[in-house]
Amino acid sequence: MVHVPYKGSGAAVSDLLGGHVQLMFAAPASMIAHVKSGRLKALAITSAQRITGLEEVPTFAEAGYPPVVAVNWFGVLSTAGTPENIVKKLNQEIVRIIALPDVRERITNGGYAPSSSTPQEFGQFLRSEHVKWQKVVKAAGVRLE
Repeated sequence: MVHVPYKGSGAAVSDLLGGHVQLMFAAPASMIAHVKSGRLKALAITSAQRITGLEEVPTFAEAGYPPVVAVNWFGVLSTAGTPENIVKKLNQEIVRIIALPDVRERITNGGYAPSSSTPQEFGQFLRSEHVKWQKVVKAAGVRLE
């Protein structure tokens, strides 16, 4: 397999649809419509469980491959030193908004699993992602060019 770097998913999806590349890893939101239309075939999902909108697509483990957990996630960060009361208020509002049915539906329809956490839980998640991907980079021998 040859890695082809793109500056964004738009050109990559276009090249995949045009037959210029044979496969790609992509965020669900950019692929669901093409999979549902039959223009693309989703081979496996890189999450621990199947996703809403592409329930028929197996996880890597279900497809018989070693489990792969590499998902897109979104978070809200602020500058260091932001007062704790501001962080707490922002977190409360974000949790409230994510719980709104229409917001949850839009997130889910994009192939994502809506969730929220405390600032401390999100910090721990960020640290665990750093450790996880640091191991992957080291094992693959990735070097900065």
